[in-house]
Amino acid sequence: MSTSKVLIVGAGLTGSLTAALLRRQCQSIDLTVWEKSRGAGGRMTTARSPDGCSGRADTGAQYISAKPQYFTDHNSFYKELLATSTLVPFTGVIDGEVKQDGVKHFVAPNGTSAIAKYFLQQSGAKVCYQTHCTDITANSTKLKCTDMEGKQSVFDSVIVTIPVPQILGLTGTIHDLAQAKRELFDDVKYSSRYALALFYAPGIKGVDFPWTAKYVTGDECIRFACVDSKKRQQDSSVSGTSIVLHSSVPFGIKHLESDRQEVENIMLKHTFELFPNLPKPTATKCQKWRYSQVSQSVKGMPGSQVLMTSPLLVVGGDAFTHSNFDGCVDSAMSIVRNFTK
Repeated sequence: MSTSKVLIVGAGLTGSLTAALLRRQCQSIDLTVWEKSRGAGGRMTTARSPDGCSGRADTGAQYISAKPQYFTDHNSFYKELLATSTLVPFTGVIDGEVKQDGVKHFVAPNGTSAIAKYFLQQSGAKVCYQTHCTDITANSTKLKCTDMEGKQSVFDSVIVTIPVPQILGLTGTIHDLAQAKRELFDDVKYSSRYALALFYAPGIKGVDFPWTAKYVTGDECIRFACVDSKKRQQDSSVSGTSIVLHSSVPFGIKHLESDRQEVENIMLKHTFELFPNLPKPTATKCQKWRYSQVSQSVKGMPGSQVLMTSPLLVVGGDAFTHSNFDGCVDSAMSIVRNFTK
């Protein structure tokens, strides 16, 4: 394994942590990560203000909630992230939260994408952004991977951590192998929603609330609101205030194929109806999450699945466990176990 060339498809939390864990177990491994987006994080995305200011906002996962058993089982990961201040305890108020005994909340001061970035840095992997894998084909003892531009690279092993519908959309050998295991994937379901980030310049008044985050009831469009800069304990007098709104799942499904500007306008209308004193933002960013959260996982929640042993081809991600931080950790650990057998 010392000279093994390994590709990880997807730089979300599962892919990034998998890269770090593989590096720790196989020091001389040649690691590459392909990510179709412009940055790491996957559904732990942190958006920057499109007007070029310093504001940022988490448009994906908002905070990490650790149940007592997972905080114990994954304590080494939590300790590492807390020790490096990648995570800090959440200190705000969540209005409308259904409290659960012993659950601890954490936030990422630099945005939730910083968690994936931290693990990628630890891995030392070569990360290729805006590289969209389209085909994985077995060729003798190697796997030939093709991106959307038609460029091809050869690897000894490939690990795929993208959502299940995107796995099923790949062509080549992986398509045939995934179809043969179709019974594993047929029941996987995802929720869909939109996120809208509002950015305000420093000094703008009227953007403070008695809560940090709020679960909204009684509105067909908006389900969640968060003063993101306050949540991340940032100085709004320097970076400005950012607010994130999440749509309800029914709204997301209804408008999944709608024009994004049309969706943004609807969400803004509902936002100002809910919070009439909120001033007009300096800039906005609307994010569609076609695969927001896993609502139904792969049968048996195996953590990962080996599609081919030689050459090794493994698929994983939160669809193989459950859709949160600890689910991604479980999947990454399962992938590494399969890789190092």
